[in-house]
Amino acid sequence: MPDIDGQQVLLRVRERLDIPIIVLSARDEPTEIIAALDHGADDYLTKPFCSGELLARMRLALRHYANAHLPDQSPVFNFGKLRIDLLNHRVFVAGNEVQLTPTEFKVLAIFARHAGKVLRHNYLLNEVWGPAASQSPQNIRLVMAALRRKIEADPARTRYLLTEQGIGYRLMPAGDLAEDSATSQQHASQSP
Repeated sequence: MPDIDGQQVLLRVRERLDIPIIVLSARDEPTEIIAALDHGADDYLTKPFCSGELLARMRLALRHYANAHLPDQSPVFNFGKLRIDLLNHRVFVAGNEVQLTPTEFKVLAIFARHAGKVLRHNYLLNEVWGPAASQSPQNIRLVMAALRRKIEADPARTRYLLTEQGIGYRLMPAGDLAEDSATSQQHASQSP
């Protein structure tokens, strides 16, 4: 850009608008890419690029934007004995309040909004720490382990926060119902 630096444009747009931003640039130096992502870009694509890849990245950015801006139908989610109150940042298990760190609450809130869906490690890293963060999947594993200790009756046999091996995690919306149903079927099969 002849009159203004692209990083300055990015900062000004990000200050005023909450929209997806994909930077298209001939500059492929890591410092330029990192700076753009740190200044609010959602993605960075270097020239030359395939138009199909650009379209795919645009669709992805729009999906993330739409998901992040869907109105919550309710600020309170109930999953069996687990209750998540997004408005008041409170979590209850079997009526007892559980104290979570801000990061743990943020992760649990993301799961509540996407109950039943598998959330990939990269998606969680991006949603919790942002696209420019240099976090590893180990950070998510540590948060998940802490959450399980706090909300699961038996962290070794999870009912709510399930691991999808090699992919990510899922919050099962009917955690207690699934176990209650299995218990009733087991009792029914043992009855004469």
